[in-house]
Amino acid sequence: MGRSIFYLAAMGTGFLLFLAMADSRLGFLGLVAFLPLFWMLDNIDNPRLAFLHGWAGGSFFFLLFLHWLAIPVWNFGGAFRHLGIFGLLILFLIMGLFWGAFSYLLTQIRQTFPVSFVFAAPLLWVLLEFLRLHILSPLPLGMAGYALAPYPQLIQSAGIFGVLGISFFVLLVNSCLWAFSRGKESRISAAIILILVMGANLGYGYWSMQKNQEEMLEVGLVQGNISQEEKWDYRLREANLEAHLEPSRELAPEVDLVVWPETSIPTTPLGSQAQWGTMKDFFNDLEVPLLAGILSPDNNRVYNTALLLKGGEIQGSYNKKWLVPFGEYIPLQGLLGWVDTGFVPTTPGEEIKIFEHGDWTWATPICYEVLNSGLIRRMSSEADILFHQSNEAWFENSIGLPVLWSVNLIRAVEVNRPIVKVANTGYTGWVDELGQTRSLFPHLEHHYGRVTVTGSGQDTIYMRYGDLMLLPIFVGGSALSFLVGPRRKKRIDFKKYAGR
Repeated sequence: MGRSIFYLAAMGTGFLLFLAMADSRLGFLGLVAFLPLFWMLDNIDNPRLAFLHGWAGGSFFFLLFLHWLAIPVWNFGGAFRHLGIFGLLILFLIMGLFWGAFSYLLTQIRQTFPVSFVFAAPLLWVLLEFLRLHILSPLPLGMAGYALAPYPQLIQSAGIFGVLGISFFVLLVNSCLWAFSRGKESRISAAIILILVMGANLGYGYWSMQKNQEEMLEVGLVQGNISQEEKWDYRLREANLEAHLEPSRELAPEVDLVVWPETSIPTTPLGSQAQWGTMKDFFNDLEVPLLAGILSPDNNRVYNTALLLKGGEIQGSYNKKWLVPFGEYIPLQGLLGWVDTGFVPTTPGEEIKIFEHGDWTWATPICYEVLNSGLIRRMSSEADILFHQSNEAWFENSIGLPVLWSVNLIRAVEVNRPIVKVANTGYTGWVDELGQTRSLFPHLEHHYGRVTVTGSGQDTIYMRYGDLMLLPIFVGGSALSFLVGPRRKKRIDFKKYAGR
């Protein structure tokens, strides 16, 4: 089969990692997903060839894992739908470059320095994930750590190291298993490292999950299940509104707050103040505060807004800060300003809004914002609860729904805050601060219900220091990589690099 078997190995890792992230029942595959890639790297000495094979595997992974992004592009992209699909393919190839860089650099490092594969592989992977997360990618999905989101006891260390710390754990388990199976380094040392790391992570997870949580709020959640085509149909405006109001009236006597999804109040960006005046009359008989989403116009700008209403009067609002590229704004306006995506261009908000009810405070990340761990940390520093409003009707019944839900599991642990998610078509429910799914409505159905939100309100180390907590991993891991690396050091020919 020649080199094709190496491409199949790299793509095999892409496929296994895709399965681990796309189906919560298969998350355990993340702990072995990288073994085919490691086999490929162990049999290729040429860094450039390693790059090409790694790039192929990474591009294949992102094509499988993020293919659902093509649904709104195709359905609503209009005349630019083909250009949009082509742009997504280019994006997947660009994101695949990180896998190529990993393969190239790991091959080069192992040929140059006497380092331990067991530590070098996870350290390099996490370094590249850090760069992709913070610097080079507008789409912070596909981190290896998300594969373990369904296992609360394994992700409690995210409260110290964040999702990248979980990625390190995933890669370290994979590299230990590979070293043990191949007899590389020392089977004994690989087994000891694996037992210690797995034991420490599980032990810390068990200890962390003994927290006492107190009741915070009784919250009513309404999942309207309105398709994108019907959502902005002016003729259905009152019917769509009533689909949310009727269950809200039923829930009101039993809850402290009712929450609706993103842009659930059906006004258009061109709506006038008179139109809003007519709409707000519908809320006058609602006896409890209502947190709802709306596209709100202001001075020829449109904001994606979370409104707190009571008796039809606005008590507070938050304008979404972190917008979806090509969905809510066009990046690089000077170069791409001519592109018409068919979506409403919106303006980013300027400040984080903290809402209050009784003794409790909350913030409202909207849709894409939950992917931004830095923004969630800032919100959580002042808020006891996070209400995540979203509209995932864009993605129909695709794997995008469970993929986006899994992000909430990790975020909740990172900041030790319960996250209540309300989505138009699902997933709607809530996650406690331990990353456990406590309630989940059936998706693609009109559904409503009451949940009792609990929490402890304690701050995490990660919430205070963010990804700075990766420094001990990099320093300690680098030291151990040399300490337990091969005893015979390959001579470095510095003359080879002279004059370059």
